[in-house]
Parts: sequence; C-alpha cells; structure tokens
Amino acid sequence: MSAKKTYTIESSSTKIKGGRFKSSSPSGAAKKAASKLFRKAAKKNKSVKKITFCMRETTSGSDKNHFEYTATRVKL
Repeated sequence: MSAKKTYTIESSSTKIKGGRFKSSSPSGAAKKAASKLFRKAAKKNKSVKKITFCMRETTSGSDKNHFEYTATRVKL
C-alpha cells in the first residue's frame, strides 16, 4: 500500500475552498472533496449539478502540484 498524501481545495466554482483530504491518489482525494463541496452547496440552498475545482497537494516535501477536476452529481 502506498503512502497517503494530503490535498486541499484551492478554488471552486462554488467559491468554497480549504479542507484537508487524505488519499493515496489525487483522484481519490478529489472524490472526497467533491462530496464535501456538494454537501456544503446544499446547505447554502444551492441546486448545483456540476462543480469545477482545483486541488493542490500539501504533503510535506512534495512539489505542491495542482490538479483540476469537474464533478457531476448523479442522484440514484
């Protein structure tokens, strides 16, 4: 199992940023971040179907790489 890295939300289309997400891959952290963004948007009574956000790796000793994602909410 690879070591877990930490990521934070730099910016998003919902103007929400921050948080700390741990995962071994950037995509795993992005899934967790997307869930949090949709939850926070729902609390503000925003009906959001699609969120675009940028994440930055914050692991000590890393290159602080940026990753951009677009998340879509699918109700089951």
